[in-house]
Amino acid sequence: MLQYVDGFSCSLNQESRSLVIHFTQKEPIIKDGENNIAITVNPVASIIMEKNSAAALLALLQEVYGTDIESEN
Repeated sequence: MLQYVDGFSCSLNQESRSLVIHFTQKEPIIKDGENNIAITVNPVASIIMEKNSAAALLALLQEVYGTDIESEN
C-alpha cells in the first residue's frame, strides 16, 4: 500500500552509522470557522537503514533528481 508523505526528519547513530528516517504527513485541521486552520503533523512510517543502504539510496536519489534539483535552485 502506498502512503503519501510531505515531510521527513533524519537522525544518525554515531556509533553504527545507521540512519533513521521518520516520514510524516501534514494534516490541516479547521477550527472555529474557515479562517482558523491548524496543522497537525502525523507520523506515517519510520525506517532504519544501515550505512551501505543509506548510501545506495542517496546515490539513487542523486541520479534520479540530480539535474532537476540543481536547475531549480
